[in-house]
Amino acid sequence: MRPEKAPLQNSRPLSVHEASSLLNGFLKNTPDLQLCIRGEISEKKLYPSGHLYFSILDCTGKDAKLSCVMWRSVVSRYREETQQLRNGQCADVTGRFHIYEKNGSCSFEVTSLRLSGQGKVLEELEKLRLRLQAEGLFSEERKKPLPRFVKTVGVATSDQGQAIQDICRTLKNRAPRIKIVLAPCLCQGEKADLSIISALKLLEKREDVDCIIVGRGGGSQADLQTYNSEALVRAVAACTKPTISAIGHEGDNSLVDFAADKRASTPTQAAEMLSDKDENLLKGLKHLQSQLVNAASRFLANSAANLQNRQNTLFSKTNYLLNEKALELKHLGERLDSCTPLRRLDARKQLLQSFRERLVHAGRSGLSVKSVRLQHYQSSFDQALRRLLPNLKNQLSLLQTRIEAVSPEKNFDRGYAVVCGAGGPLKDRLQELSPGDYVDIYLKGGCIKAEVKEIMLTDSPLAAFCERTENGAAR
Repeated sequence: MRPEKAPLQNSRPLSVHEASSLLNGFLKNTPDLQLCIRGEISEKKLYPSGHLYFSILDCTGKDAKLSCVMWRSVVSRYREETQQLRNGQCADVTGRFHIYEKNGSCSFEVTSLRLSGQGKVLEELEKLRLRLQAEGLFSEERKKPLPRFVKTVGVATSDQGQAIQDICRTLKNRAPRIKIVLAPCLCQGEKADLSIISALKLLEKREDVDCIIVGRGGGSQADLQTYNSEALVRAVAACTKPTISAIGHEGDNSLVDFAADKRASTPTQAAEMLSDKDENLLKGLKHLQSQLVNAASRFLANSAANLQNRQNTLFSKTNYLLNEKALELKHLGERLDSCTPLRRLDARKQLLQSFRERLVHAGRSGLSVKSVRLQHYQSSFDQALRRLLPNLKNQLSLLQTRIEAVSPEKNFDRGYAVVCGAGGPLKDRLQELSPGDYVDIYLKGGCIKAEVKEIMLTDSPLAAFCERTENGAAR
């Protein structure tokens, strides 16, 4: 029988730091612990310092996770691989385990990295997403709009998590009127999806609930896998009330986000969505209040100015009427004074005296002016008469000469005669005579009584007279 070895035991108790240092030394000095591990990348995060932190999940489907770190020097050597690295990808990482002595946590220090394709979990998730999308569960046409004003909101989340606290705080600050109904449920682990479905159906049955928030706080990709459950996605899509997904942080995505009617990046943003209308309404009310105050101020100012103007107008009219009445009263008083006999007699005397003076003045002025005008007219008449008298004498002499030239006596002197029938001078009325008629022929010195023996008509008496004269001379 072999003797049992006594268990190794330090001679004195070690401090936590000494124990962590002892384990780190053992890991570093054991060459066989330089390992190459294949896993699915999760929770990748590059810090400003240049160090890259991520986790690798078991690719065989077992629930196992290992925290990894790549120091800045290693990241710079594998820059292309780290830039292509995405959550859900499979990768082969080489390195060794390391104990962080400050808190005793264990991590895997990666010294090399090689991508090996898409992870199994991500592949299955993508297949499920495409299948549900083909069924129309993610289409925009089937999604319901949020109520315009929410009175009660239902929340399906953990009653111990940060999500419900963020939602309560945000609504209290932004829309305290909104009532919150919490349906507590599991948010991660086995059967968490069934717990969320149960809470969702419980809230859906309540008539006072206007919309439902399905959410939780941040976590790893493994923690958020619950919200990729097909049963939960179908339950969210089939919910009769508007739903908002608020799962994780800004960069986290799940299938529930596609099925919900609205997606919020965080629970806080989901609460802000519901309270935005309240804020807009409050802003609108404040704007209307400001407009009402300004309108009231302008109305009061205009009313005061109008009242002052009317008051000034009233005072002006009153003063005008008083002055007018006072002037009228004065005139009436003067007229009353003027109606007394003595006043009327004095007025008549003054008027008569004025007429007398005006008459004397007008007589003197009129005589003087008329005398000057008469002298002027007489001088002008004398001058005009002296200018016109020679011309008038010449014109008179010409007219006398013309009158003498056309005088009947002159015609008789030239040998002309006037023949008169029974109806007076014949002139051109020869057709009235007949042979045997008597005519009187008036010549210079007397009158001849003659009988008509023959009438000879001619178009030119002068030509006939000249022809007779020539014939007589020839005989």
